[in-house]
Amino acid sequence: MMGRCKPYLGKVDSCIFELISTVQAYPSLYNKADPGYKKSRSNNVIWEAIGFLMKQDAKWCKTNWLYYQEEFRRNSKAIQPYHKALLFLNDFNDSETTARATKIIVHVETTPHWFENVGTDVEIIFKINKNTKMRKIMKGFYDRVGVPLHKCRFLYCGRRVNDDDTPELLKMDLEDVIDVFYEQIG
Repeated sequence: MMGRCKPYLGKVDSCIFELISTVQAYPSLYNKADPGYKKSRSNNVIWEAIGFLMKQDAKWCKTNWLYYQEEFRRNSKAIQPYHKALLFLNDFNDSETTARATKIIVHVETTPHWFENVGTDVEIIFKINKNTKMRKIMKGFYDRVGVPLHKCRFLYCGRRVNDDDTPELLKMDLEDVIDVFYEQIG
């Protein structure tokens, strides 16, 4: 391997961001509707060019791209730091996958004193099926942030979200936001 990066690092790696943005310029590597998608010879030339641009081995670039692309399509937590950079792939996912999933962003609005270590605002991205109960989002919020759920109020379009609600029941669209407010006494 000739480059400065190692594959599959468990931490945020600027090389992966560079790889994602470089590959984005070559739709034949990820867009099945592109006329060059199945042309392996021309795609191999593109991988060589990407490797040259990144000062990496072409095989390293291709292997890492395929890994992160597949993890994104499977909605894996392993790629959380790169999720926003990979969102352009949503335009090229299978229509069945896109129809099945609803991306929901949970955004924390305020910070009580026991939440100071995280900062003032937190944005957590969940990608779930339209029929998934909201209790899964609430539990996921608790697991990631550690805020007791009895102290939180989840609101969507000003309406309180209940445990048994689903994105379909709430008529949510792709990338809708659920606001989380902390119970305030006084």
